[in-house]
Amino acid sequence: MKSFNIITAGSLALGFAAFASAQTDVYFTGSTAYRSTVVAAEIAILSNGVTPTTVHLGKTVGGASESAVRGLDSSSRDIIIHNHWTGSVAGVIDLTSANPLAMIQDSQIPAATAGANDINLTTDNGNTAAGQVSMADCLSTDAAQVLANANSTGKTASALARTNAPIDGGSSGGANGRPVASVDFEWILGSLATGNSVPANWQASSGGLTSTGALPLNITQDQALALTTLGQLPLSVITGQAADATSLVIYVGRNEDSGTRVAYQAESAANGVTGNKGGLSGAAVQWQPTQSGVGLPQNSSYASLSAVGAGITAIQVWPQNNVVNNGTINGWSMNTKPQISWNVAGHSGYNSGGDVAAILASPNPVTGLPGTPSGYGNIYIVSAIGIADAQSALVNSVGPNATALAYNGVPYSKANVASGQYALWNYEHLYYLNGAESNAITAVPVAQAAADAVADHIYSETQTQLGGANAAGIPGNIIDPLNLRTTTAGSVIE
Repeated sequence: MKSFNIITAGSLALGFAAFASAQTDVYFTGSTAYRSTVVAAEIAILSNGVTPTTVHLGKTVGGASESAVRGLDSSSRDIIIHNHWTGSVAGVIDLTSANPLAMIQDSQIPAATAGANDINLTTDNGNTAAGQVSMADCLSTDAAQVLANANSTGKTASALARTNAPIDGGSSGGANGRPVASVDFEWILGSLATGNSVPANWQASSGGLTSTGALPLNITQDQALALTTLGQLPLSVITGQAADATSLVIYVGRNEDSGTRVAYQAESAANGVTGNKGGLSGAAVQWQPTQSGVGLPQNSSYASLSAVGAGITAIQVWPQNNVVNNGTINGWSMNTKPQISWNVAGHSGYNSGGDVAAILASPNPVTGLPGTPSGYGNIYIVSAIGIADAQSALVNSVGPNATALAYNGVPYSKANVASGQYALWNYEHLYYLNGAESNAITAVPVAQAAADAVADHIYSETQTQLGGANAAGIPGNIIDPLNLRTTTAGSVIE
């Protein structure tokens, strides 16, 4: 990615509380796009002679917004890691503001044993804790520029995140300002109902041949900018065919709390200009499809969506927030941190990448959707999401698979990220506070050790993927794009 004058570092917010027993509790928040990778690392570092207990609210432990992992660390200490993934932007605000988050209670998390123990809960019993570690691909944004369309409390929260200056965790890989990995994103064309197909002319115009020799479907940076700004494009703009002028490509995506959203908006808006501001701009339009038999999410506490085999039945531009007389926000206040709210139609979006994937995996009937703008017939739904979430749409359990789009003619792969050919990625960092703050993890060495172990495990796994670190100690899939680009890629702390 280009330099955006945005603090764009993967942030997983973590908190802790040491109880009278021998156990230590650690509290994570941050990036939903990276949650499955972090949870896998938590399981790995708490597997000393036991199979860790995993607990989650719905979905799977790696896919749920709230989860917990309990096991023994390398020193045989009983550790419970609680997770509540609120988004990269929200996670950093939670970390630096010591915001309480709903967490699964200790009483719901049995001690680890030699056997597997995975528990799916329906409630967290209302337990709360302040995040003390943050895994994020967005640390903060330029309060004067990028947050110009937010309210004053949003700007205050951004300034506080920068003032508190979270530091990188990790004893070897993540320490001293180093990222633990890259977090990668991919444009996806949603599942098409049986009998519908993608126009033959929608393909990459250059490079990126698949293993079969066929050109992959493609989206360019300019098209991505138009979609994220306008929310829609005639298909003819992509295919170059006049016959496609009455078909429409519409855009769905994440809410304002999302580092994923900052990343794909910033990348599409950068246009190679050093220092170009991107991210959470005021010019953004996203759509809200209706899934068959599923109510529309109307507030930030809605239950996570699942893919629906019966498909998409209607579309509308995402409704604006309604501010009532007492100052509270009603109706589609989807951001988990109201202080970074935009009262603009089309600006908001879903709480997690998993929810976007559920929309993309719900087959689109293509024609006859209520809410289709006048003059258009066929509708195609696209989004940019993290690669882990993308897999649930690309390998669809309820209907036809969604389709991965090449970006500027280059298909996504770790190798293409490493070689500098694929641009839609960002740094991932594990952050915590080291100071007098009430939730500074350095006050509890056992909790800090657990956080560092998670950072080190992710860093080590990243090296393994591409054959080790370079002389600077940075994994190959992070440093190579830096060497191959004329401007700084990934995280920029202004």
